[in-house]
Amino acid sequence: MPGKRRWAALALALALALVACGSASEVPPPPASQIASLVPSAGPTSTAQPPSPSPSASPGPTLTPAPRIGDDLAQAAYLVPLQTRHRTADQVWLYAAFDRPVSGAMFYWPLDRGEEAGEWVRLPGDSALLTVTLQGLDAGTAYGLRLGLQESGGELRPPRFLDAAWEPFSFEMDDPQRWPLRVGVIGDSGFGGPATRKLVQAMAQEELDFVIHTGDLVYNAYQQPDAAQAYAVKLFAPFAPLLRRMPLYPVMGNHDIYDDSFWQGRPFYELAFPPLAAQGIESGDPAGRNRWYALRRGPYQFLMLNTQVLLAGGEDAQAQDAWLSLRLEDPRFRASIPVFHVPPYTSGLHTDDGALVRQRWLPLFQAAEVPLVLSGHDHNYERLQVEGVTFVVSGGGSARLYARRAALPESQVFAARTHYLVLELEAEGLLLTARSPAGQIIDRVRFDLGD
Repeated sequence: MPGKRRWAALALALALALVACGSASEVPPPPASQIASLVPSAGPTSTAQPPSPSPSASPGPTLTPAPRIGDDLAQAAYLVPLQTRHRTADQVWLYAAFDRPVSGAMFYWPLDRGEEAGEWVRLPGDSALLTVTLQGLDAGTAYGLRLGLQESGGELRPPRFLDAAWEPFSFEMDDPQRWPLRVGVIGDSGFGGPATRKLVQAMAQEELDFVIHTGDLVYNAYQQPDAAQAYAVKLFAPFAPLLRRMPLYPVMGNHDIYDDSFWQGRPFYELAFPPLAAQGIESGDPAGRNRWYALRRGPYQFLMLNTQVLLAGGEDAQAQDAWLSLRLEDPRFRASIPVFHVPPYTSGLHTDDGALVRQRWLPLFQAAEVPLVLSGHDHNYERLQVEGVTFVVSGGGSARLYARRAALPESQVFAARTHYLVLELEAEGLLLTARSPAGQIIDRVRFDLGD
């Protein structure tokens, strides 16, 4: 098998007693009868613990000869479908969670050379939560990937997601020489409706490197049998064209911690996006729950903050503030871009929600000469300028929009429109474009970072 120099390191976190979900190639929303059929009939549900942020790694040998993955679906179903959590020029971190402990194999290959140049790694199973790190990959190269689970009879079969396969799946390694970096931004998409699907389809055509979500990934989880089903129908299914190709880096919104979004005693958000120990990801959460973290990309850092922690107060809020101050003082970066859910300034429905954000964080942003702050929460697009800092509200990830409530004097552009953002990071500055699902430009602004 070619590529013996590339060995895959496989990290398996603690097995979680989890419950099922499902999705499709086109991934249409399932009928209510199908959702109900996914509710498990048995299984432990009360002792699940958060995954380890730094699971131990062990060698993952290639399989010889390469086994075949059949066409029939496995009985085991995804709770969280396979996703690229993070990637660098030579490593990729993959994550999935299942409704039961699984074992099997993973096959990956460079798309430009075909499957004959591929490699297999064994998943030494009996865990329901799987974190896989593939190492020694080629910078700038796109890879295809298939996952097969081994069940009774020994045949490898793809996991099911809403009674269909979660394929095709691919990932493209970073290229340190490729600029600008293209970042998609979307927020408040949690209804999972047709407008969101159109946005995702448009974003999938943008040649993005990764996507940032400004919070409220799922609304009204009570409309499904449980939070797992709500995430399947309202996040994973509509976002499939992006999740099957690139990382999604979210921040937590207020709806992401509502009671109906809890699963086994904690927000399902924490199961969908567990802590990650990886190059370029730095968590500041002392509880190890990935509630706030930094994402480093070249001379830029995205500070993924948690306004729910800030608004709750206490020691966690103080810890986040202290971490934020240190990150903003870090001399390694040309610019810092904070991302969080509740905007400090908005002319929309939630005008008063950001008072504490303004009080606690605005002085830090000003002192650090932060060029751009991204938020959601208000279901509209708005760009505001306050004392040298540009604040952008991007909460138009659905068709449920908020009209302007009171025009703030700092507001420069306001549009109650469904939209997404493309943020282009260049050596000399930033270019931000807000687009409608049909591609119409709503706003465009450039940020010159100077010398």
